[in-house]
Amino acid sequence: MFGCFCLTELGYGNNAVKMETTATYDAAKKEFEIHTPSTLAQKYWISNGYKHANHSLVFAQTIVKGKNEGVNAFLVPVRDLKTHAVLPGVTVNDMGHKLGANGVDNAALKYNKVRIPRENMMNRYADVTPEGEFKSDVKLIPQRFFKVTERLLSGRLCIAAMNIGAQKACLIIAIRYAQQRLSIGVSGKSTEAIFSY
Repeated sequence: MFGCFCLTELGYGNNAVKMETTATYDAAKKEFEIHTPSTLAQKYWISNGYKHANHSLVFAQTIVKGKNEGVNAFLVPVRDLKTHAVLPGVTVNDMGHKLGANGVDNAALKYNKVRIPRENMMNRYADVTPEGEFKSDVKLIPQRFFKVTERLLSGRLCIAAMNIGAQKACLIIAIRYAQQRLSIGVSGKSTEAIFSY
């Protein structure tokens, strides 16, 4: 099983809490219906999406009894495990040629009323009972969104911190080298450190 992480939408890359994708609970069938209502709602730049993933972790507005309970995560199959064919209701498009990282498998994914069992809701912070009652210890929708996505946010902070550390190391190496590496000085010989230029 290979997965892809479907949080970002074309129209809501920097405002994911307002994303358009919906997960509407059908109490009669005890299923969620995952739906992409517009082009702006398609999941965008999804790693592993075009060729490799057979499951997707889809973040969507959770609609229970007509009420929006905010963004939660759902496990949604996108390909048949045996044939690897894209499943009905799922559209997968390649993001095309990319400068610098063309080997990365990126995709845009859309869901057209794809049905999943109630148990496919990631229910650590929120859940829906078989009868259709939404339950969460986190009462406010914005707080619930940050609770559901906090690992992602802390991961991004760690990546940024590691990049700053790597940049500092590179600068130290470059400065020390420039202080020692000699170049042509006033005499025409290699007597002047590059750093002095």
